[in-house]
Amino acid sequence: MKRLLALLVLACTAVIMVSCGEGKKEDVIKVGILTPKSLYAGEMVEKGTMLAIEEINAQGGIMGKKIVPVIIDDENKPDVAKMNLRNAIENDKIDFILGGMNSAVVLAAMDVMAEYKKIWLGTGGASPQVIKNIQTNYEKYKYYFRVGTIDALKQGEALGDFIVNYVGPKYGIKEVALIGADNAYSKLMLDMNEKKLIDAGYKIVYKNYLPTNTTDFSPVFNQIKEKKAKIIFEAWPSSEAITFIKQYNANKVPAIVVGAVIESLKDEYFQETGGASVYECSYSPQSGPAPMTTKTMKFVEAFKAKYGKSAGYIAYPSYDTVYVLKAAIEQAGTITDTEKLIKTLEGIEYEGNIWYNFIDDSHDLTMGIQNGKVYAGAVWFQWKPDGSRKAIYPEQFRNAEFELAPWVMEAFKKEGIIK
Repeated sequence: MKRLLALLVLACTAVIMVSCGEGKKEDVIKVGILTPKSLYAGEMVEKGTMLAIEEINAQGGIMGKKIVPVIIDDENKPDVAKMNLRNAIENDKIDFILGGMNSAVVLAAMDVMAEYKKIWLGTGGASPQVIKNIQTNYEKYKYYFRVGTIDALKQGEALGDFIVNYVGPKYGIKEVALIGADNAYSKLMLDMNEKKLIDAGYKIVYKNYLPTNTTDFSPVFNQIKEKKAKIIFEAWPSSEAITFIKQYNANKVPAIVVGAVIESLKDEYFQETGGASVYECSYSPQSGPAPMTTKTMKFVEAFKAKYGKSAGYIAYPSYDTVYVLKAAIEQAGTITDTEKLIKTLEGIEYEGNIWYNFIDDSHDLTMGIQNGKVYAGAVWFQWKPDGSRKAIYPEQFRNAEFELAPWVMEAFKKEGIIK
């Protein structure tokens, strides 16, 4: 009899232990953060996401459940991303996917997402093909929502606007030099805007794509001076931008320099260039220290306070992915009903670092300013002599005036462009 009672006690204990274990699993929401850990962008994806997770967990989680992050290192390789994402779904039992950076990685991982029907709030993957996948095969790829970054084609369109609508008219100048790296990103940015500028009456006086390991830009600057370019439109995907702007400053090239400079999308860039980036203007898609919403500057300050460095551009949407997920779950009233969550996300209106509203049939970002709300778009910043990065365009975000570099001002005065 005693032995029977002992066995019953053991059996009951086992049931309780199993039940408790299951309860703990159900009391959390596991999110997989897909990111290239060894890259700066990967660091920003992780840090931005983790900041939001910590804030939400400190406030009680989502529907009373804590968020548990699972870091998925994609190593910036499509095959590795697929393998590690599959492992996170099957073994770590993640509920949702966040993050993603490289377009090739995102496109490859979307097939794993589709296979397991996991909602993915993406932060990278600017390739237009990401959205085309959803448009052409909605049922398969409907789980993906682009929280960041802006589609490469739309980024390109916005770049030329700054010259056509602001810099060119401000000084009555039309001569433009196009310069960038010999890679797909720079070519897309510049080729697209070459036509836009020509159609707007601008003259392309110089164009060149250079190897990313270029160390001497003097021949380029000599040709730009010879062609009398008044605006240098640059596009650099990595650290070659630092070498370029240092030599631009040293050569005192008499032309305004503006463009898409990924390295410049952080406050530390000024120090990295030794101050040579002063007066350079750079485009910041969906990010930057400007009051795009009531929350943007709070995020900027919170990130700096926690990590001791500024938030890189992809940290902004990475942070927002967790809050968009929280809003969708709370509005839908479910964590597990994927179809209901998709429909909720398709109709969501959420204020984060920008306002989020997804286009129903593509899950792309709504763009522009509508009814006073800033959706996805870009802010242009200029580096100032004190090392600060100030918003100069569009006007509603401006917190400083655009300034000419002293050597550019002197050249413009000599030519009668300004008095």
